[in-house]
Amino acid sequence: MRKIKRILAVTLATTMLFSAVPTSNVSAAVKSKGVYFTLKNGVLTIKGKGKMPKSMKFNGNTKIKKVIIKKGVTSISDKAFKSCKKLKNVSISNTVKNIGKYSFYGTSIEKIRIPRSVETIGAGSLCNCESLTTVTMPGEFKVSPSNTGKNQGIIILKI
Repeated sequence: MRKIKRILAVTLATTMLFSAVPTSNVSAAVKSKGVYFTLKNGVLTIKGKGKMPKSMKFNGNTKIKKVIIKKGVTSISDKAFKSCKKLKNVSISNTVKNIGKYSFYGTSIEKIRIPRSVETIGAGSLCNCESLTTVTMPGEFKVSPSNTGKNQGIIILKI
């Protein structure tokens, strides 16, 4: 019985210790085989080679202020940064070919440069971005309606 109480007390003390650590300078790093991310002082950096995993989503994260997508990453997943209200600055490398549906929906980005390498921009990817004033897109694109049948925006395809 004493052993169980001691284990419980140590577990409780450890939990309380880690919950008391301040989170203002949060940094995180999650690595996988292909694409991984680091988050430090509000800057989220996506690195690696290949497609951003579908599971790599930061929906509603209030710590992200800037996103940097590095050379080697070839896509941005659907809803990747949806509703990240404090996200204002985005840098996309010229290796990105696809931007997923609703990827920047509801963010506070003010301007964005879509690189020439991008072939597809998913429906609603820049919708509800009330601070957005400038979108720079070099190259030629065609606009297609989304295939859902609902009024959910457009899909932009590179010609």
